[in-house]
Amino acid sequence: MTRITASLIACLLITSCATQPRQYRVIFISNPPGASLVCSGRNWGYTPFTLYYDKSVMEQPSMNPGDCYAQWSSGARESYPPRIRVFDVGATEIAAQRPDVPGYSQDAEFALKVQQMKIDRNRTNAPAPQQQQQQINRPVTCTTNVGITTCF
Repeated sequence: MTRITASLIACLLITSCATQPRQYRVIFISNPPGASLVCSGRNWGYTPFTLYYDKSVMEQPSMNPGDCYAQWSSGARESYPPRIRVFDVGATEIAAQRPDVPGYSQDAEFALKVQQMKIDRNRTNAPAPQQQQQQINRPVTCTTNVGITTCF
């Protein structure tokens, strides 16, 4: 039984290591955190949130992640930059600063609730590592035209 368990763990580690080089991470953050990340009309979840793109985006100096914006619970909204510089390390972090409009206290309070919700979820029913990987690796489609990679 121990050999089977060790074999399964080794297989999972080898498989996860084999798939990582084909992905490029873009970490969407917001200030305050807890805004909804919406890209090309799809709500991905609360910031900070990481989307994984095909490694082919590293062939270009920049990419367009799609029409992405952060929307806070108060309704405040800010777009992410339309051009993201691509780095050799396989990860880029981009931020959206909440505009100076009414409702900041509501958004800050909601950020705390989102943080507490994540802590509670991790504490009570954290999914198995393989399930977490499946949740994070949501498909993203990229196309390159005239040297510019656009992903959605």
